[in-house]
Amino acid sequence: MRKENTLLWPEGQKPGSCPEIPTVGVGFCLELCSGDESCSENMKCCSNGCGHECTLPVFEGHLTPLTHSDT
Repeated sequence: MRKENTLLWPEGQKPGSCPEIPTVGVGFCLELCSGDESCSENMKCCSNGCGHECTLPVFEGHLTPLTHSDT
């Protein structure tokens, strides 16, 4: 496990959670990623309701992660 911002994340996973899958409609049925490590920067590989795609993670109390440019 690695330590990031005082929280522990399983190896191969990036911080944050995947957003909730919309209850209306279905995402594209394509596998556009195969784990967080296949996504660039801080994006996570998340289900879209049918396939998987790189998505910005959500954090409790935040809609998007803070980056260096946000400070």
